[in-house]
Amino acid sequence: MTPQAATAMHNKRVGYFVTGGIGLLLSAVYLLLSREYPFGTLDEPGARVWPTVVGCMVIAASLAVLWEAWWMPPTEQFEMPAGGGAKRVVIMIVLLVLYFGTMEYLGQLVSSAIFCLLFMRLVSPLSWPRMVVASLCIAIGLQLVFVVLLKIPMPKGLLGI
Repeated sequence: MTPQAATAMHNKRVGYFVTGGIGLLLSAVYLLLSREYPFGTLDEPGARVWPTVVGCMVIAASLAVLWEAWWMPPTEQFEMPAGGGAKRVVIMIVLLVLYFGTMEYLGQLVSSAIFCLLFMRLVSPLSWPRMVVASLCIAIGLQLVFVVLLKIPMPKGLLGI
């Protein structure tokens, strides 16, 4: 018999309204901050194109979540982690905030490698050497996809890469 993870029950409709509202707020702030970048032309899109696409997609998803919440029965419940599970969720949120907060200073490559390593340590039983190799591969893969392939300017940070 395996022990059950500690959970707490919450109103699903309220959770959807909160999630949709937070999504709308964050996407609006994201779109406002992206106004600093140029749109470019059809032949040479600027740095503002990708944030605009992502911001609009998050707005659409948030509106869909709010629509679903509106039509959901008010008595429906959902489980959220409690105890150790809740602690892991909080740690994950802190890791994400630190990841995006340090990217400007450490650069995308270093921040991604550190974030991946810490995230894997949080959720995986892999050995340290395997996690280091996997983290470096993921960070280099992100660099290749976003900087080389998609030509999205990412923070260079300490290494200047």
